[in-house]
Parts: sequence; structure tokens; C-alpha cells
Amino acid sequence: MSMRNWTNIKGKSIKEPCPEIGTKRRPRLRLDRQDRSIEVQNACECFDMENPQSFKRNCDFMEISPATFSYLIYTLSRKEPFLNLRNLGIGPTGALAVMRKLMKDKPTVTELDISSNNLGDNGTATICNFLAANDTVLKVNLSSNSIQRVGANAIASMLTINRKLKTLILSHNGLCEEHFELIASALQTVQTLENLDLSSNSFTPRCGHLFSCLLAKNDSLVKLNLSGNFIGDEGIQDLIPGLKKNATIQNLNLSWNNIGDEGIAWIADFLTSNSVLRHLDLGYNQVKTAGILALAKSLRNHSSLELLKLSGNNLLSQDAVLLRETILNNSPLKFLRLHLGEVPICSEFTELFNKIRSTHKKFQVVGMVNASGQRLKSRPQKNPLEALDSYIANNNLIRRPAFFAD
Repeated sequence: MSMRNWTNIKGKSIKEPCPEIGTKRRPRLRLDRQDRSIEVQNACECFDMENPQSFKRNCDFMEISPATFSYLIYTLSRKEPFLNLRNLGIGPTGALAVMRKLMKDKPTVTELDISSNNLGDNGTATICNFLAANDTVLKVNLSSNSIQRVGANAIASMLTINRKLKTLILSHNGLCEEHFELIASALQTVQTLENLDLSSNSFTPRCGHLFSCLLAKNDSLVKLNLSGNFIGDEGIQDLIPGLKKNATIQNLNLSWNNIGDEGIAWIADFLTSNSVLRHLDLGYNQVKTAGILALAKSLRNHSSLELLKLSGNNLLSQDAVLLRETILNNSPLKFLRLHLGEVPICSEFTELFNKIRSTHKKFQVVGMVNASGQRLKSRPQKNPLEALDSYIANNNLIRRPAFFAD
């Protein structure tokens, strides 16, 4: 067996056997350790297979750490559909090196998470160039990357080319109306995107009309997350006309948007004519009893809603009772979960809950508190015999009696 020189962490030369063909290879470890072999350090073949010093210089030039690039190589070698590059300090220049490697290897990645990498507009444009030329990616996460107008324009251009992308996450980017307008315009004609996350940006009431135009003409979006913005009552009023014309949105998140009873009244008006929405999140707004009255009235004839979140609105016991009465009296309603958020339990509430449970066996209430302030979860009790019967049926087994008569 041949011998090869290696260098340990103290810089001393040592002899170690070089494995012949057919023998078990040494595992490849992290590149940013100085005590690793030259063979391991040369794993990043796109830069230099022979000279580790040259490889490190090229990494420095591309402003990407050797550890990050070695992780990319290792992850691609596994040929997994999910490529997680979150929070690796890639940056706009490093994004170019990453996308070049992806284009060269032509991986079968269907989900790409490159969030929290400070890509900026230039790095985002680089990612979009890759997505425009690669239609295998179905989900991309670009959150927390300081995307502004130029980056948003690159995303809009990419969407007109890539017709396979299903999920786009753009949260925590500081996007506002002027940044998003071209994306909204593109999505009025691009009818492939199903999930759009715009949470925790800087959308103000002025954006209500922009979202209304988008929803009025888009018939592919199923899930829209606008939480953590500043839409308010005025923005909701402008948003509702487009939402009424939309026939595909099933999951709508409007939490943390400073929506009061006036905005809730507009939402309730939308619910009276809608039969598609299944999940609605109105948590952590400014909803009071007047808003609950409007919601309860709209839910009397609604049939599709399965989840309603109202946590963080400082609701009263009477508000919870009102919602329960509405659910109980609306037999077509497919209600399964209600999030109320630390609402005190009263006897009338408990009685109504038991009546609803007799009809809707899977009905759940989350966030209620007892007299001492302890948080309770009203969930259906699981029947162990039903679980056993399900297991027997799913595995094609036969239940035999435990005892036999003589």
C-alpha cells in the first residue's frame, strides 16, 4: 500500500496509508478545519482540484467561505430534493458562485431555501437568473435578504419565464408598494404560483388596492400570507373587492395588521358571498365585540371555513359564546378549529362546546383559560379502540376474540 504525506493541525508532516481501489474510503469532513487532508480540501472541484491555497483564494475572491462551499458540494452529492442554504453568509457575490455550481451540476433540486443571506438586489437577480433557466425548482425561500426594487423587478421577470414555481416566500424583506407593483403585475398574468408569503414587510394601507387588482385577476393562488404588515382598516376596504372576485384563495393570513372592527366588517361582508376560503387568520389585531358580531352574522351562511384564528384580540367570554352559538346553528359549516387566545371560560361556553362536539366530533378550541388563568385546550378525546380498528384495517389484519367459550 502506497504512502502519502499528510499535515496535522500542528503543521508536522506525518505518514498515513493511501487507500487502494476497493478499500473503504475515509469520510469527508468539514473544510474549514486546518487538520484536514489535502484530498478533503480539494473537494470543491469547481475551483481547483490540485491546489488548496488557490481554492481558498478563489473562495475569498468570490466572498464565500470554504466551509459554505464545501457544504454545498456535500449537499449536492446527496442528490436530495431539498437544498438548505439558509443563513450561510453567501452574499451577492457568493450567490454567483453558488448558482454557477448549481447550473454546472444540474441538480434535481425541487425546494431551495436561500433565506437570511443578505443577497440584496444583485444576489436576488443572480438567483432569479438560475430560476429562469431551471424549471425543476417548485419552492424557493428568499426571505430576509434585503430585497428592494431592482431585486423585485428581477423576481417579476423570472415569474414570466418560470411557469413551474409553486411557492415563493418573500417575508422580512422590507418590501413596500413601489417594490411589489411589478411582481403584482406579473402575477396577474402568471397563473401558476399557488403559495405567496409576503409576511413582515412594509405594506401600508395604500397597498390594499394593489393586492385587490392582483387577486381579481389571479386564479392560481391558493395561499396568501400578508401577516405582520400595516394594512389596517383602510387597506382592507380596498382589498375586499378583488378578494370577492377571486375564486381560488383557501388560506388567508391577515394577522398583525392593525385591523379593527371596521376592517373586520369588510371581511365579514366578503365571507357572506364566499364558499372557498378554508383557513382565516385574524389574530393579533384590534378586534372587539362589534367585529365579532359582524363575523358571527357572516358565518351563519358560510359553509367552507374550517379554521378561524382570533388569538391576541382581547376577546371576552360573551364573544366566544356568540361564535359558539353561530357554529352550533350552522349545520353545513365544516368548522374544526377555533383559536381564541386566553378568553375566560364560562358555564354557557362549556355547555355550547359540548353541544357542538356532539355534532362536530373533531371540533377543537385553542387558547381558552380557566378562572385561575391556566390555559386550556379543548381537543377531542381519542378513542383507543377506534385507533386499533384503524390499524387492523390498514394492515389487512383480522381481529380474533380474546377469550373462547368452552
